[in-house]
Amino acid sequence: MTDSRAEQIIQEWGRLETDASNTMNLYQSVADHFFLRENQITKLTTPGEDKSLPVLDPTGMLDLQDMAAGMSAVIFPAGQYFCKLSPTEPSLNDNYMAVSYLNRFTEVLHLELFKSECNFLLEFNEFLMSFIGFGTANIYSEWNKDEMMLNFKDWDISNFRFTVDGSGRPNGCIIKWQYTAEQAVGMWGDKVGENVYKAAQNVNERQNKFTFYFCCKKRNSRLAQYSDNTNYPYSKEVINATDKVIVETGGYESMPYHIARWLTSSQEIWGRGQGCFALSADKELQRQKKALLLNADLTNNPPRQTHYSFEGTPRVYPGANNVVQEMDTVRALDRAFQGQFPITKDTLQMQQEIIHRCFYVKVFAPLDNLPGDRRTTVEIIERVKAGYMRLILPTMRLYNECLTPLVERCVKLLLRNGKMPPPPPELRGFKVEHLGRLALALQEQQADALQRFSQFALTMEQAVPNFFRDSINVDRAARRMATTFGVNESDLNTPEERDIIRQERIQAEQAQMAMMAAETAGKTYKDASGAPEAGSPAEALMGVA
Repeated sequence: MTDSRAEQIIQEWGRLETDASNTMNLYQSVADHFFLRENQITKLTTPGEDKSLPVLDPTGMLDLQDMAAGMSAVIFPAGQYFCKLSPTEPSLNDNYMAVSYLNRFTEVLHLELFKSECNFLLEFNEFLMSFIGFGTANIYSEWNKDEMMLNFKDWDISNFRFTVDGSGRPNGCIIKWQYTAEQAVGMWGDKVGENVYKAAQNVNERQNKFTFYFCCKKRNSRLAQYSDNTNYPYSKEVINATDKVIVETGGYESMPYHIARWLTSSQEIWGRGQGCFALSADKELQRQKKALLLNADLTNNPPRQTHYSFEGTPRVYPGANNVVQEMDTVRALDRAFQGQFPITKDTLQMQQEIIHRCFYVKVFAPLDNLPGDRRTTVEIIERVKAGYMRLILPTMRLYNECLTPLVERCVKLLLRNGKMPPPPPELRGFKVEHLGRLALALQEQQADALQRFSQFALTMEQAVPNFFRDSINVDRAARRMATTFGVNESDLNTPEERDIIRQERIQAEQAQMAMMAAETAGKTYKDASGAPEAGSPAEALMGVA
């Protein structure tokens, strides 16, 4: 017997599929040119089929891979944390217990995400390819109860559809996926549905695939006082599309599907990535590459004309000898028919440069193909910083729609599953601060402002004593500046270590002052207790006495 709720979800997928049809056609073209791994959006290919045949010039595909690798490197700097947890209440920034707990949690978070068994970096790099190429990407986060670790899954464009709330933020997602009958029964048992269950019992049918829908939406009404998963803020429903029954219900404490868009057009929910912007340029590039290859073929094997008196086929291999009755019986047509190879080559290189610009090649490889042979360190740093500034818009979306909620969810999963003890009672919330080079490039404006104000404060110090320390909290500013510049938290002194160093310095200064005072007193005593100089007033006084 079919379930009405299951039918509603299947119908909703159909509606979302229709709404996204134009976007999927666009994404299919993008995949054909730049992202062949995911080119089964509106068409199907057989396993093992050669997908590279239509692409004559792979410049765009290589640039997309390079950009994804470059963004991954600047988001997750090697040997450093890519984010840190801080108290939401500014008053707790000086609370050692709260800050120490969050610093320890930051360390645990990075250990869990980047340990060799975790697939976070692998799946996130696939996510970046879709994010940059198509403009929309979806990564799922969960807790693997069997392995007791975090688990992630990058969903291909063809396998998900989503909805947004009134402010345009994704608030629901439906996944379409196929399992064999054997796999489905292993996951849901006899609740899987009649037809699927029967297929699993048949040796000849157990490997047949069946479609399932995973629906996650924000609940409009729930009993918040209950902690069971059916009252969590986000619902979970798994639908057997063949039998049209619900095979699993549950919920999530936070949105597990992290959907980010590169840039969005008015009234569109799907994003448009650099692959969409570079698509027309790459179509022209493929046409020009075809023209260049044809030009090369015509140059190497030009069309010929032969006199009617010549018999047979002209020999054109190296060292060939053609016996003719008249000179010039066999000759190539005018070179104008072969095209202009240098011009075609230059035009092709100009088109490749446009593709490079679309994928920010100079941002992630600022030293490649630079004219001249001398570059100062300052110039290189400024070129890199200026390049990062060009990525502000999509980067802010990436952090806002994906990385920040993903980290927040991972923190909750680690806490719920015992990877960290409960927080101290005074800590009532946390925020995520990103520390990758892209994020720090956005924060350096604040750092530059502090540096400029510090120079002003030192100048004012000459006219107003103690102006600098009265105006700036040096300890707080130093810690924030260190974070902005990517210094590891473990390399900084704790407040206790800082206080001990200061106390030792004060004691050393006091001991030095005491020693200087003792030396001065000793010299004075020695001068007072010795015999007076001859002819001095002191000698005259002693003589009178």
